[in-house]
Amino acid sequence: MIGLGTMGENLALNLMDHGTPVAVWNLEPEWTDRFVAAHPDVTPTKSLADLVRALPRPRRMLMMIKAGTPVDLTMEKLAPLCEPGDIVIDGGNSWFKDTQRREAAWRERTNEMGEAPMNIVFEGPREPSTVEQMIASTERGILVTRLWYIREVDPYEKILTGMTRDGTFLVENGKVVCGVRNFRFNQSLIDMLANVEQMSEPVRTSGEESFDMVVPAMKVREFNFTEVTKF
Repeated sequence: MIGLGTMGENLALNLMDHGTPVAVWNLEPEWTDRFVAAHPDVTPTKSLADLVRALPRPRRMLMMIKAGTPVDLTMEKLAPLCEPGDIVIDGGNSWFKDTQRREAAWRERTNEMGEAPMNIVFEGPREPSTVEQMIASTERGILVTRLWYIREVDPYEKILTGMTRDGTFLVENGKVVCGVRNFRFNQSLIDMLANVEQMSEPVRTSGEESFDMVVPAMKVREFNFTEVTKF
């Protein structure tokens, strides 16, 4: 794991929970020290070279760092350390043209890099909640059971627009009290995932306009509904 922000730390813990040994590196060494002190089963490393040496071949390295220059600098340092068959995954919010440029550069060095797959598979949370538990813990909110007409607005910020459909309900004091008219939304997926409070166990699902995915129900605060529809 390269990068020990909130996402990097939790992904590392999830991997360890599922029996995968994890080595970590962070640009600020004090972040690594703090994480290892709380989770002594992880393997700490002091440099990218140490990280590469700590991993069995073929290596799997996941970067959870800020998009842009930090990714370029990290990959420049990794390139001479990697061997054919090693995989470097950019798990951050990189612009797709940057990904294409890096892919072309790495192919010249015989390593391979490609864009992320279109389908999404979530690992289960460490402490899953049922939808009923999410509703019971909500003072006031909206229960959404179906979305449609989803379109991308901003590929860099991962902002989507769309509407709810056939199954939108008002929740008050831990109970579903009535159905409501549908809403339009404009929402960044990055911001949404940063505001997740509870998750269920993932289940396989298929949408009208998407690939099959394995995703959980989520309780999200501050979801950006913009207006109600006419029906």
